[in-house]
Amino acid sequence: MPEALIKEIKEAEKKASEIIKKASEQSRKIIDEAKKKAKIIICKAEEEVSKIIQKKKEEGLKEAEKKKKVLEKDMTLEINKINKQVKKKLDKAAKLVLNRILKIDK
Repeated sequence: MPEALIKEIKEAEKKASEIIKKASEQSRKIIDEAKKKAKIIICKAEEEVSKIIQKKKEEGLKEAEKKKKVLEKDMTLEINKINKQVKKKLDKAAKLVLNRILKIDK
């Protein structure tokens, strides 16, 4: 009877060992699959982030270009205005110089 009990215990230990081995293999497979899925998710997220960054960059460049054009137009108008003022003053200055030269010669 004790031998039968010992044999039963050994068989139970063997079955338990097999169950543990199978559970360990299954857990490794589950972990490996989870890692693969995580890598896929991370790659997709990185791609999406890259697309968003590129889109924002392009939008920023377009907005900067619009502002640049507005500033260029404003500056051109201001430069033209200043040039007109300078021309008027140069004309006055030239007339004054000519008048003084002509008065000195007389």
